[in-house]
Amino acid sequence: MPTPKRLRSPPPDPAPDGGVGLFAVIATAREAWSALEEKLEDAREDARAAEEALDATKAALARKTEEYDALYAARVPPFNPNEQLASVLLSNVHDLKTRLALSQVNKTFLAASKQDASLPGPEVLCEFAEVCFHTRERDKEKYFYLKAAAQGHAEAQETVGVMCFNDDEYATAVFWFQMAASQGNGYALNMLGYCYRDGLGVEKDPSKAVALWEKGVTTHGSVDCMTRLGFCYQHGWGVEQDEAKALMWYRKANAGGCSDAAQVLRDHFDY
Repeated sequence: MPTPKRLRSPPPDPAPDGGVGLFAVIATAREAWSALEEKLEDAREDARAAEEALDATKAALARKTEEYDALYAARVPPFNPNEQLASVLLSNVHDLKTRLALSQVNKTFLAASKQDASLPGPEVLCEFAEVCFHTRERDKEKYFYLKAAAQGHAEAQETVGVMCFNDDEYATAVFWFQMAASQGNGYALNMLGYCYRDGLGVEKDPSKAVALWEKGVTTHGSVDCMTRLGFCYQHGWGVEQDEAKALMWYRKANAGGCSDAAQVLRDHFDY
């Protein structure tokens, strides 16, 4: 009896990865998945950082908005038509007693009197200050001069500078002397030179003081500046000591009517 032929098994189906094997495919897939998870986590971190940056920007913007709102509110107070009308009326009152009386009429006039818009021009403000000087109300006097100075009045700027100087507020005094001097005020130039000579409110610089006094003489014919130059040459402040030049400046100042120069000539030069 013939032996039956052994049948061959059919060949296996090819592996889906081209023959690598199932376990290798799974391992590769896991690695790919892990890589994707890492990328996803990185993306989440970036998103969180971006969100934090956005929150910080929003907070900064909110703070700036509050600052600008406060600044705007300070510069542009709420509009009150009654106060505005009262301010216009007060700004045309050129008698201090009348102004003070009107400010006591009611709350509207009182509030209006505290606004800069209710103030008259600088010349009238200086007149108000003079009234306060004679009534010995120094705070009010300085207030009105300061308001006139803020409106650009050179003499008021000089006066405020002197008042601050007398109160030992030297840096503020220098500011107002500079403002007045920039408008050609000779006495402010004189006082500014004095500040530089002694280092009051500015760094001490005798040479700059001399230059300021020379400018006061050449541009304004200031006898005060002439006297200061006499002091400089007499004592060698910012220049070489020179009695002849000192005498020359004292004589010029005396001829211009400066009592200080006349006193120095009598005391030191037998003039």
